[in-house]
Amino acid sequence: MHLPDIRTGLASFGVFAILAAVLISFASSDTTYAATYAPDSDVRLCNALSTVFPGSPPIKPVDNDLKGDPLCADRSAATSSNPDLTVTLDVPFGDSNFGSPVITIANPKFVTAADADIIDGHKVGGLTSVINLGVLSGACTTGLIIDFVLYDSSTTGSLPVQAEGTPDRWSNIVTDANSDLIADSTSAFVGAMPSIYPQVFDPDLDYFGGPNGSIPPIVPLARYTGATFVEGDWQLLSFFQFSARQLEPFAVNTNNQPHIFGFTGTTDWDLSLSLLNDVGASVTSPSAIGDFCAPLLVETMLLGLTPEGETRLTAPSSSGQYEFWQYSYGQRDADNDGRENSYDTCPFQAGFTDADFDGLHDVCDPDSGAGPPGGGSTSPPMDAVFCGDNYGVDEDGDCFSNTQDGCPSIADGGQDLAGGDGIADDFSLQLNSELLTTYLIAAPDGGPRGDSITNACDPNDTTSTGEGSFVRSTNVMPVCIGLADTNNDGICDIFAIIGPIGSSYSPDSDYDGYSDALETDMGTDPNDKCSDGLGETDTWPVDFDNDKVITIVDVLQLKPVFGTPSDRHDINGTGGNIDIVDVLQLKPVFGNKCADHKTGTVPN
Repeated sequence: MHLPDIRTGLASFGVFAILAAVLISFASSDTTYAATYAPDSDVRLCNALSTVFPGSPPIKPVDNDLKGDPLCADRSAATSSNPDLTVTLDVPFGDSNFGSPVITIANPKFVTAADADIIDGHKVGGLTSVINLGVLSGACTTGLIIDFVLYDSSTTGSLPVQAEGTPDRWSNIVTDANSDLIADSTSAFVGAMPSIYPQVFDPDLDYFGGPNGSIPPIVPLARYTGATFVEGDWQLLSFFQFSARQLEPFAVNTNNQPHIFGFTGTTDWDLSLSLLNDVGASVTSPSAIGDFCAPLLVETMLLGLTPEGETRLTAPSSSGQYEFWQYSYGQRDADNDGRENSYDTCPFQAGFTDADFDGLHDVCDPDSGAGPPGGGSTSPPMDAVFCGDNYGVDEDGDCFSNTQDGCPSIADGGQDLAGGDGIADDFSLQLNSELLTTYLIAAPDGGPRGDSITNACDPNDTTSTGEGSFVRSTNVMPVCIGLADTNNDGICDIFAIIGPIGSSYSPDSDYDGYSDALETDMGTDPNDKCSDGLGETDTWPVDFDNDKVITIVDVLQLKPVFGTPSDRHDINGTGGNIDIVDVLQLKPVFGNKCADHKTGTVPN
């Protein structure tokens, strides 16, 4: 298995699902068992990597080309400059882990270089992560710092990779001449696109290896790839850059709907997708890693200029307020106990107790005294058969440790099937057939067809229903270009909320955080910050019910007009239909009172 669990596949959602997610995000719930996913996201226009990057143990030579300053906090930059870009994903303790891909959407006025503009093998950035793992069937308490060096890599070719289910699957495409457990720039994955990736970006491919139409795979604008050796396996990480609407063909293939590329691909913004290992694999590779859990902190830094001076990123040429968005989702949890399917050894029974410390939930453990009727035994659990490596406690003897096994009580992969020599010879049996089915029925709430439960234990192994929903996160990350940002929060001093993107801004005469030009367009009074209660209305642009405080009632005012034009509700000032961008403008001021809200100053 690789990190995160490769059986999750690709997420998907629609505009109204995002709207619902944003509305729900303002409320909270408290249940005994809850699969939650509410990460924090942040963007900084600087290199926030460690001063000793890469710093993951064992100690490695410091990469002077990539070392940064983790205390840097720049959220503003000069026009037409080449800022470094650090994006953070922070999943709190108790949440489900994230699924792949994580998508960052950037205003297209930030110009990303094409593959041909940077020589393959040149460093373009790095990723550092603080993660928690369960190793050899142990609890998820092994904390690690894992770093990746990212190299500009070819967007063409089809580099053969080892088959799904092969232990340490990526080892044949990685070069590690320095033996520092971080791939070198001469690795084969740099010079040619690994063969798994074109399938991911093929709009009319029903599933990997399945029916395919005439549309060729979409070639990304750029690719940045790295590999790091973690607990016995190379982990392959790639970032793909796409220009606005490059992925739009995904929106029309009914056999793959709903699809995250279909939604994001229709936007006029640029996309950056991070893929860890093989999101389309239908079988699992054996590994010493059996669990991967929150809390989790990931920081991705991409250089503005490469060490050789090549331009990778250019800031907008016009002053104004801009934003990045981050979309991600938590993995499915069939019993809603907060332990996602991919790491739940009893996915249909909420809770977790483990009397004999073998990694199996007692209710599903035939060798635990707390097991089901007929189990009864408290004898020590079965040890793993010899697999060329010790993969930990293995109840069913199929060379997948209990905590890594998609069906830990039934042997369905890795056994000694030929020769009788005691050496496992087939790792391809941990099959998730949902990933080999035309995508006609989506999972609840939209999402990948895979549920991370292998066929031997899955009552619905040919559909995506019944094994948990997806919890998605949408975060907006503002930056200020070419204007003053005194408190360095990414919001320019002269206004508090994003106005017409890329336009010039007028003063904020009433100090309410909204420019005079924006208030004029919305029909509110640019010279009156707050209603005085004497029949005045429409003074603060976001206070739709005029009660002087932003509440869920104001948010819900956008629902009837969502998808239609409305000057009064056009908070982002684009003049088009009311959309998710308008909804998200309410989040930073939610709970604020107009009398206390002052974030801008009038320029001289």
